[in-house]
Amino acid sequence: MKKQSPITRLGYALLGLLRDQPMSGYDIRRQFAETPMGHYSDSPGAIYPALARLERDGYVTGRVDGAKTLRPRKLYRPTAAGKAALTAWIRERPAPRAIVDATPDWLLRLAFATGVLSGAEAADLLQAIDDACSAYARELQTHADAMPKQAVYPRMALDHGIASYRATASWAGACVAQLGKERRK
Repeated sequence: MKKQSPITRLGYALLGLLRDQPMSGYDIRRQFAETPMGHYSDSPGAIYPALARLERDGYVTGRVDGAKTLRPRKLYRPTAAGKAALTAWIRERPAPRAIVDATPDWLLRLAFATGVLSGAEAADLLQAIDDACSAYARELQTHADAMPKQAVYPRMALDHGIASYRATASWAGACVAQLGKERRK
């Protein structure tokens, strides 16, 4: 038997999407492009190889639907092993460092900006962060408002994102204000 590859974060996202209904790679790309799942690439260069790995390792099966039509598509669904792997991953308690170690790239760049960015450039960067986070929090809120009441756990995940992006926007706005005060001194 071939050794299975470790399931990647993208792989778990795919298994999660496929758990409730079979989907094609195109359907998955649309989910990533049109929902808060947009953190994942909707690129065929990421999705199709990940689906192929999951299929090779026995976590999903693919079946061609509409083989005799002009637009056949391959529908994927999780196998029992794929469902079990997803369930185990969901139940796995994350290590404390795994929870707090997701430092965004822009924050690391800001940490090293002394001597590189002027106050005005730093204020522009921070304003861009404020604007982007505020806009994304509003987008997430729109998705959350459209969710059915019984979607308790997905709503909790969206609520976390909304609160996090709003907090980051507030922090960035406060930093812009602080830089403005320092420039006026």
